[in-house]
Amino acid sequence: MALEPFADDELTQALALDVAGTFPQLMENYHQQLYGFVRSQVKDHDLTEEIVQEGWIRAYQALQRYSPEKIRSLKLRAWLFKVVQNEMHTQLGKKNRQGSISVEDLGETLVDDSALSPDEIVELRSRVVMAKEVVAQLSPMARTILTLYLFQELSYQEIAERQRLSIGNVRTHVFRGLQELRRRLAAISN
Repeated sequence: MALEPFADDELTQALALDVAGTFPQLMENYHQQLYGFVRSQVKDHDLTEEIVQEGWIRAYQALQRYSPEKIRSLKLRAWLFKVVQNEMHTQLGKKNRQGSISVEDLGETLVDDSALSPDEIVELRSRVVMAKEVVAQLSPMARTILTLYLFQELSYQEIAERQRLSIGNVRTHVFRGLQELRRRLAAISN
């Protein structure tokens, strides 16, 4: 049996009083919209369902922790889309990491290029090893942020959300990390 849709302000008031009792209505109001949003970006039906379901779980858990005042102040639709978008980035990040190429694999892939001379292959392998050593020496935060920025090609905003940092903080980490990477690579090559 379908529930009658509530307006967002009615839903936030009801959620502030009873999260568990009102949550099915929230799902009824927004499930199709959230599914459509994720499906427009993720072509796999099962993965879309998984992302939306995990998003609902995260939303429910968050609402259980929030004070009634905080729930009443939510812009419900925008908040739900943000929760699901974050979950989508998390899930897609996992999928990318599972299917990603390691630095070793990258080096082997590049080295297998038949257009390279034997000397170029040796030079390339040397640079890959050097780059791996330099990245390993960076601080954990610099390694993480540079990996997200350079290899997963996430935006500053996406990195900020994932790492729970401000965008300015992410920019600073990227800038300093790239400077340090360049400095160390230059020192090794000289």
